Amino acid sequence: MAKVFDSLLGNINSILYNSEYYKTILLLGVLLALTTILLNLWFIPLLGIEGAALASFIAIFLFNGIKMVVVKIKFGFLPFGRSTFKVFATLVLLGFLFWQLNFTFHPILNIICKSVMMIAMYLGILYRFDISKDVSGLISGFLRKRE
Repeated sequence: MAKVFDSLLGNINSILYNSEYYKTILLLGVLLALTTILLNLWFIPLLGIEGAALASFIAIFLFNGIKMVVVKIKFGFLPFGRSTFKVFATLVLLGFLFWQLNFTFHPILNIICKSVMMIAMYLGILYRFDISKDVSGLISGFLRKRE
């Protein structure tokens, strides 16, 4: 989820790097490192490896959230629209659904089956509800070629 959120806000880095506020990224990067270290010291003894994952997620979430607030305050806009939230909600819903789904066969086959099913459902939802014009156009073009 940390990487999904990081990818979701990928344009924010470009906006800040190419503005007079590029030094903000350096300061926030130092704060990210400190936050990650402190959260790891707190969560790893409590939760083990999951604690490290949780600490990383919280630190990256805060890091990107602060960058998003800086862009909103300094530039007056957010680099995504309503469909971005629909895509994110779809990912969260499918992630939760497939996290709950466990097959009884080999773990590698389990991962492969769940991944293929999740990608198919994700693309199907985006195409069916026309959430992403890029994805819909790509799938439409692919389906026309197959006919």
